[in-house]
Amino acid sequence: TLEKDLAGWDYETARASVLADVTRAFVQALSVQERVVLAGELIGLADASVTTVTSQVRSGAVSALEADRARVALDRARLERVQLEHALSAARAELAATWGSRDVTFTDLRGDLETVTAPPGIETFLAGIDRNPDLARWASELDQRRAALALEESRRVPDVTLGVGARRFSEDDTTGAVLAFSIPLPLFDRNQGGIAEARHRVNKAQAEQASAETSVRSALTASYEELHSAYAEVVT
Repeated sequence: TLEKDLAGWDYETARASVLADVTRAFVQALSVQERVVLAGELIGLADASVTTVTSQVRSGAVSALEADRARVALDRARLERVQLEHALSAARAELAATWGSRDVTFTDLRGDLETVTAPPGIETFLAGIDRNPDLARWASELDQRRAALALEESRRVPDVTLGVGARRFSEDDTTGAVLAFSIPLPLFDRNQGGIAEARHRVNKAQAEQASAETSVRSALTASYEELHSAYAEVVT
């Protein structure tokens, strides 16, 4: 099914796109799972705080208001865990959907969110920019338009039609060979209009290709800067 869905795509580009979607969904689900664990720990701390503050209230060390605040914090921690559990269910479903599954057949995810690798240089990404679908399609488009230009240029010389046949001469009852040729008029039409139009289409495709490459490079640079910013944030 996946192969059929990717028909017409460059295989490596499509494969990278699918893996990126799976990776993104996996990391999202794993991070929510970790937050659920942390929320459980927070509930334990909040519960212990309620016990401690309640004891202090009984001893007269703090006012009863502090006990109310501690219980509110505990309720909030429990509510946050409930919300995160729903978010985790949604994240798991989204992850399963990346490989075409409607059902979540797994429970826990295993991964390390603590180890972070520094991003490679931007040259690594620029090296594969030609495989971007928005740019890759222009290679075949230019080939087609250049072929159309070559065809129009070949029509500069009018096609000459030759014919060979036999003819019977009644005067002396003999047969002779007849050679005929025809050439279309006007004789001096060098197909300048067709050539100019085809050349214009080639130039337009080249300009659009350059514009697409500029847009892709700009988007790549912006994404790379966001990646570096996220890396710096994680390290900090």
